[in-house]
Amino acid sequence: SKKIYDLMYISTFRDTYLNPPKKIDIFNFGNWVKNEIIFLEWLHRYCKANDRHLTVLGASLVNKEKAIKEKNFFKKIFNDINWKFIERTRKRNTYRIIDKAFMLLGVDSTLAYEAFGRRLRVGFFGIRGSEYQLGSRKFGWPDKFKNKGPFWTNHLLEKEFERVIVNLTNYSSEQWQKILDKYQERVHSYNFSNALLRKLIKKNLKITEQVKK
Repeated sequence: SKKIYDLMYISTFRDTYLNPPKKIDIFNFGNWVKNEIIFLEWLHRYCKANDRHLTVLGASLVNKEKAIKEKNFFKKIFNDINWKFIERTRKRNTYRIIDKAFMLLGVDSTLAYEAFGRRLRVGFFGIRGSEYQLGSRKFGWPDKFKNKGPFWTNHLLEKEFERVIVNLTNYSSEQWQKILDKYQERVHSYNFSNALLRKLIKKNLKITEQVKK
């Protein structure tokens, strides 16, 4: 697809971001939000210093009021840079939108993994923390990846944040295709039209028919 967006951040916003409870189950939800805000402030500084345009792909679906809350949350951080908010609606064609982004950034969004499966440029930032339950938000969990790689980091460090974005900006198409070929099966494989699933269903239907006979 023709790229019409530069940097696109995949939001995971929830109402609890505005007034985070101290504890959910046994982990500190305040830390969950705090680390992401730190990340977003780095993203703000990077875009401003490097004249990059940012698009935030909204996550709130329930009603218009929640979408406004989400937009205002990001507006407080990105108010003085060139940015855009794409509200989530039931009619939004999310996959067509992400296909038109030069680079996607995500903390722990499932959509980020799906985008990688679609062979898009994606930066992963597993910065929720290593506290019990939060550890499952590291990149590639439950697989055991190193804490940093060519397009990901689990370190809450600004230099690591910039390293990932610079890498993704500078990779040629050929270089990125080689990285995808190396990691795609482990991260998120993509099978066009679910051909493998269709084949498996047909095979099992034939077995079922034979058993009935």
